[in-house]
Amino acid sequence: IRSEGIRVLTSSADSPLKGAVLKKIPPIVLILILPVLIIGVVLIFARTQQTEDTTASTAVDQQQQPQQQQQPSVPAVDPAELGPPTVVAEGMSPEDHVKAYFDAYQEGRFEEAFDLAPAENKVTQPKEEFITTRQGMPITEYSMGEARDEGSSTMVDVEYDLGASMGGSWISSWTFEKQDEKWVAVRYKASMGTLN
Repeated sequence: IRSEGIRVLTSSADSPLKGAVLKKIPPIVLILILPVLIIGVVLIFARTQQTEDTTASTAVDQQQQPQQQQQPSVPAVDPAELGPPTVVAEGMSPEDHVKAYFDAYQEGRFEEAFDLAPAENKVTQPKEEFITTRQGMPITEYSMGEARDEGSSTMVDVEYDLGASMGGSWISSWTFEKQDEKWVAVRYKASMGTLN
């Protein structure tokens, strides 16, 4: 049969069998090729869509990355969770307040240091946890940077040493805001580093 088929295909153009075979080939080819083409188009579309999704996801991640790096080390606090504000005592400056905190911390008067901590930090680290943590991280020395006034707020940075086992030098950046003509300790953020 094969040899006849070959003969049919190689025979003259007048052969009635050749026309019959050629008329049957296109539908068979169409039936075989059409699903392959459809699958190919679907795969190409899916790959293109996946590439676009990956590109869009990467672009969003890159836009969010700088924002994530700027996030404070203190978790965001719901204002409803805040207790009373930590008000700087009358006659004291924000710098005096921070010095009182670090003196109490360095001398092991942890309850007093906790009372001087900003309300936001008290929410994220309750008193018992604060005391236990500070007992395990005694400071050997500290030095204060100059206060930076920024309108109705003041920033005070302090460098303190926790010893080699805790990474050495750390910086605590305190933020104070003027509220009802009084300074309020809003928050502090701690990070490894030095003031210079």
